[in-house]
Amino acid sequence: MGRKLHQKLQRRDAKIAMLEEEKVGQVMKQAELQNVVSNLHNVIDEKDLKLNQNKLDKEKTKQRLAVHSEKMNKELDEKLRRQREHLAASMKAKEIQLQKVREALNAEVIVRPENMDVDTIFDKGDKTPSATIENHLPTSCPPKRVGYNGTPYHRRRSRSADEVWLEHNTVKPVPLGTVMQPSMKKRKSVTKLDKAKDVTNSKQSKYCLVAQEQDTDGETETKLYKGDIVPTCGGGAQVIFNDVECLRQESPTGSPTK
Repeated sequence: MGRKLHQKLQRRDAKIAMLEEEKVGQVMKQAELQNVVSNLHNVIDEKDLKLNQNKLDKEKTKQRLAVHSEKMNKELDEKLRRQREHLAASMKAKEIQLQKVREALNAEVIVRPENMDVDTIFDKGDKTPSATIENHLPTSCPPKRVGYNGTPYHRRRSRSADEVWLEHNTVKPVPLGTVMQPSMKKRKSVTKLDKAKDVTNSKQSKYCLVAQEQDTDGETETKLYKGDIVPTCGGGAQVIFNDVECLRQESPTGSPTK
């Protein structure tokens, strides 16, 4: 009887020991599973963080592109505005220059009989016109190029040494600092044409109108409007413009004109 009880106790102790081992194994397995779960959570958190960071980076990149695009648009608009202003200023300057030339031609070069003395317009003997400068040619008598003999203009240039110039300065010109200088060896300088004989003098065959102005960059530009003084059939004279010379100085480091 005692022996059977002892065997029974041994079997129970062995079973308890086995259960204890199984329990320890289950605990260890549970710990391993918890570690796996924890690692998986860490991986998920890292991926979420990366996704959020990528999203944030994309948002920042989008904002930078928007700012850069807006800046480029503003710079382009400003550049276009400056170009339009420069073009408008250039056109205005040219219009002013043309207006000055028109005014000079209409007010100075064209001398009307009513602006001259009677003794100047008519000879004292027969009272026939002796000197007038005509603006419009009469339809009944076209002007004759006296002394031309049908010789083309480009061949007359060879006799430039014998030509006498009438230099017309509407304003006192600023002295030129250019290496190239206007060459008029024989000339008569006037500031205003108020007498017909200023133009109808037979010794003068060339006319030069000197004009100076500042361009849009503030540089002084000198223009010489050159022409031939041609007698007319009415005893007067007219100027036929055929050439323009431009002299200007600008900084070698200045921006080019567009």
